[in-house]
Amino acid sequence: MFITNNGVGHAFISISQGNNTMTFGFYPKLGAPYNYTGPSVFNNDSGHPYTYAWNAGTITPTQLQQIIGITIAFSESDYQLLLNNCSDFATYALMIAGVNCDTSGIDTPNTVASLIENMAQSSNSNAAQTQRNCP
Repeated sequence: MFITNNGVGHAFISISQGNNTMTFGFYPKLGAPYNYTGPSVFNNDSGHPYTYAWNAGTITPTQLQQIIGITIAFSESDYQLLLNNCSDFATYALMIAGVNCDTSGIDTPNTVASLIENMAQSSNSNAAQTQRNCP
């Protein structure tokens, strides 16, 4: 889990399985700042700078399938700056990884930062590069 909480901020995740690593986050498909509501897309966040990073460790196959499931669900939903954004996606991933999260309000990158700040293993660096052997 990665979070950048300076400026606008961004929350995104990285998952590694064997030699494959995917680093990605949820965005408005048509870009910001002009698209606050509309189609969504997941983008490759390889090398994205972050303020805090937390490694959830090994997750179970069930947890991986649940993260894949929420990724599919978010990809089929509209991006909404206030109620369905990168922080909402990251918060759901954190819940699947076992972090107690309250999803009842408006989530921002600062919301996610407050959840992982005390658990962070690194800060002020760049996210892992996406590497994969499959298409």
